[in-house]
Amino acid sequence: MDVKTRFMVDNPIHRHHIGSTTQGLKANDDGSLTIYVSAKEPKDPVHRANWLPSLPGIGIQLVMRIYQPTEAALAGAYKPPAVLRVE
Repeated sequence: MDVKTRFMVDNPIHRHHIGSTTQGLKANDDGSLTIYVSAKEPKDPVHRANWLPSLPGIGIQLVMRIYQPTEAALAGAYKPPAVLRVE
């Protein structure tokens, strides 16, 4: 989502979200999912499968929705994984 306009951004693979119904995602060995947000298409096929395209030069806003939350999430005790910047 473009932080200025609050609109989804057009991208070459027409992917605007990643969720439980997103086809072709590649889980990590422990069952977790690493999502790659980048303006450049990843070369690695696993990274590409889990790629959420952005646009160069714009700020983005990441939103996580939790459906059927656990008690920990409802109590505010759930801590989502950190967003890491990689080059």
